[in-house]
Amino acid sequence: MFHKLLMVLVFALFLASCASGASEETPVATAEISVNGETPSDEIVVDGEVTAEGDATTEGEPAVEATAVTPDPAAVAISDASAVTTSFLAAYQGENDGAAAAQYFDASLTELLNNGNTVRAVAGIDPTYTNATITNAAPYNDDKTMQVNVQLDYAGGAQKIIVTLKSTEAGWRIATFAADAQK
Repeated sequence: MFHKLLMVLVFALFLASCASGASEETPVATAEISVNGETPSDEIVVDGEVTAEGDATTEGEPAVEATAVTPDPAAVAISDASAVTTSFLAAYQGENDGAAAAQYFDASLTELLNNGNTVRAVAGIDPTYTNATITNAAPYNDDKTMQVNVQLDYAGGAQKIIVTLKSTEAGWRIATFAADAQK
């Protein structure tokens, strides 16, 4: 019986010590954080709307989940081919002979340059345009060929050209040019 009484007494002491030790912790130091003189809230704002509230130090699930989006390869190819065309047109117009634009040519057009032709002779485009606008870009026959339609504006009219690009190990390269007469 003594053992039972002793066990009850020990258990009572244990409970009493736990209850007295459950006091609130006192922080060692505190700091107020501000950004540009304002204290940030604990709201999460996306596109001007409050999506969640919470303590930034809370562990667990995020209030806003992000979903990875895989870009459409065809859209990326169109964008890349359009960028090459735009860079070509800027380089073509930038120098007296357009030589800086040669870097955008594929192997067949580069061969024409190696045989003595100039960049301007190969492209056949009047370099005095004041503006170039891509009006359409789309795959042509397969995913390794892209056709980019461009309108070139001149002081006295406009001209439409079609630039065909091929996908190479070095990226998109210009393979052919076709141009309407200036209007």
